[in-house]
Amino acid sequence: MSLCYRLLPGASIIPPSDSRLQILRLRPVSVRSALCDGISRALRAESRSRFSEPVVPPFQEGGWSFSRVRSRSAKGIGAIGEMIGELEVDLRRQKTAEVLAAAAVTVVLGTGNRVLYKLALVPLKEYPFFLAQFATFGVAVLSGASIPILSQTFLVWQLLFSVVFLKRRFRLTQILGCFLVTIGVVITVTSGSGAGISLKNAGIFWSLLMILSFLLQAADTILKEIIFLDAAKKLKGGSIDLFVVNSFGSAFQALFICLLMPFMSKLWGIPFNQLPSYIRDGTACFLNVGSLSGCEGAPLLPVLFVIVNMAFNISLLHLLKISSAVVSCLASTFSVPLAIYAFTLPLPYIGVASSLPAGFVTGAMVLVGGLLLYCWCSLPRTTSHNKVL
Repeated sequence: MSLCYRLLPGASIIPPSDSRLQILRLRPVSVRSALCDGISRALRAESRSRFSEPVVPPFQEGGWSFSRVRSRSAKGIGAIGEMIGELEVDLRRQKTAEVLAAAAVTVVLGTGNRVLYKLALVPLKEYPFFLAQFATFGVAVLSGASIPILSQTFLVWQLLFSVVFLKRRFRLTQILGCFLVTIGVVITVTSGSGAGISLKNAGIFWSLLMILSFLLQAADTILKEIIFLDAAKKLKGGSIDLFVVNSFGSAFQALFICLLMPFMSKLWGIPFNQLPSYIRDGTACFLNVGSLSGCEGAPLLPVLFVIVNMAFNISLLHLLKISSAVVSCLASTFSVPLAIYAFTLPLPYIGVASSLPAGFVTGAMVLVGGLLLYCWCSLPRTTSHNKVL
């Protein structure tokens, strides 16, 4: 790291401790410029205090020698450089802790989102198309086991887009960690009875359509990351509001859902001319009003799902903002085995709890190992001189 201050004669005193505390409270985006400004001000103040007193010429008898001046200046440079390195390490550690906390919240909400979606389908078992459009759009004809498997292509697309559009370079160990996460999810899902058959029966057309949809979703997250990075530059260390980005994304999603409604209703086997009555009955069941039967558990379960789904999307967007698209994808992926385990618990309205797949533990261990490998390789490393690598 190049030194970002002007060397003044005799300026070898480290800035006061309160300057260090003030620098630590700054945003990470403006750390380098803040360090430069703070150190320059401290050096100028120290220089003025020095030269306000009578100064003995360096070469006069009893004064400083040129070697002593150079020695003190060199010590000052080293002390300030060491302080800058320590501050950068502290800030990187604080950011890592913030990312880990946000990732943990995302994992919890992601697990709850998957479980509550299944619970919300209990009262709306006759209106899954209504619930799907009320929350989000998926390729609905695929089986439950094939979707988590095909969704792992999302991580592959994000790695490729990060390299192409963000010019980001990943270590080989980071790529290996992502690969292990994908393998772990596949092992976890396919270890269930009939999972392999359900994936085979999904059909090549619908599988390719699902993969294409995840390509578009990956492009969406990369575009949002570019927006956050560009906003940080243009706002000079500021940040764009999460709800602004989320609102624009939701608005365009709703627009395209309305435009694709005829095509999507046909996929569900609902004639387009019967769609208004279907939506009306679905709304009545969602609110548990009217004379419809089989809507027990509504509106509590569907409303809980919608709330958790919104919280999950916002937390995922926040994690994307403070880290990267790849990290947010890994956190979301980690909720898959947790959701599978949650369905083995005695959940209300579900009935008999399901048993764990035979390879669940193996898949979960591989997945966790991949996450730890990726996170360990992403941590900032320092040399003996506190220089961040």
